[in-house]
Amino acid sequence: MSSPAEMAGGRLQFMWALQALAQPAEVQFGLFPSFACVGDELALDYGNWTRWYQAHHSVTAAQADCLRELALVLAEIRGDAWLDTGLRSLAIWDEVRAKAAQTLVAFGWKAEMPPSGRSLYARGG
Repeated sequence: MSSPAEMAGGRLQFMWALQALAQPAEVQFGLFPSFACVGDELALDYGNWTRWYQAHHSVTAAQADCLRELALVLAEIRGDAWLDTGLRSLAIWDEVRAKAAQTLVAFGWKAEMPPSGRSLYARGG
């Protein structure tokens, strides 16, 4: 069983992952090191913390609908859309940002910038 501190930390990580998805592209690039594939990192971070959150917290029907809609849009992203140029210029990412913002509203959270440096990244060899 998770401790209260772990539960609070996981909730924050989930909120920050949603906030990161809701940010404009240039802000999103500032949240990760220059060697990271930002689109992948955004989606992986969100997916991991969403699964954790749903395993430890109940969600309302409206929240579940928002989570489902956001997951469906993320599942539509293919190929070059994951690259930095896609993240900056493709309409699918604007849709992701809009769905993430709607999801934040459903949870009663603000679409402010999450803290940077909340995860560690190592360059692969």
